[in-house]
Amino acid sequence: MKKGLVMVLAVALLAVASTANAQVFGKGKAQFSLGLTQFVAPTVDTLVAFTFSEFWPDKHLLGFAGDFKYGLSDHWALDLAGYFGFGSDKYEDTTGLLKFKYQAFGVRGGIDYTENIGEMFGVYFGPGFEFLSSRSSVEDPDTFYFGGDEDNPRLTTISLDGRVGVQAKLGRNFGLDAHLGQKFSLVSKTFDWGGVETKVKRLTSSMNGFAGFVIYVN
Repeated sequence: MKKGLVMVLAVALLAVASTANAQVFGKGKAQFSLGLTQFVAPTVDTLVAFTFSEFWPDKHLLGFAGDFKYGLSDHWALDLAGYFGFGSDKYEDTTGLLKFKYQAFGVRGGIDYTENIGEMFGVYFGPGFEFLSSRSSVEDPDTFYFGGDEDNPRLTTISLDGRVGVQAKLGRNFGLDAHLGQKFSLVSKTFDWGGVETKVKRLTSSMNGFAGFVIYVN
């Protein structure tokens, strides 16, 4: 349920906004959005991974994001964003319980093409570059492996991201904002896994979503 929550909200806002009619984009116009986001974060488990695929899990995280957009012209806008997310898992059998926690934060910069439709509705789409830092931790309360809490190594991910979004004004300085995106990511790092130096490089792709409110500064 949690994995698709933001995606559902984003699609719902797209549908609601399509019935609205306001000039939301333009040269010199600034706006700030705040809301929920869902994204995929690569992590690594050097502590209790049973197989190589479990050593390198991708996790769906839910969190919060802030987004600033500034109109460079009537149809082009600079976009800067930051976000963080979190999640959890557990593994349990007759020998004990393992609890996993995941956290990540990222920043994005890009350029959006913008188009006003009517007086209260606008759409945007464009590319951007993204930096993501993510990490998992393991809690072993039953001393299944090591006992206590341990952190896995932190990963950094560089991505090329494309997205399409919509805004609908609800008032002079307030509205709704939603977008869906697809990103292509590169992760590369060397780990000490069970006393063996392991270097892994991966190319991945994933979808992300955002749904929230926007404040129009001018």
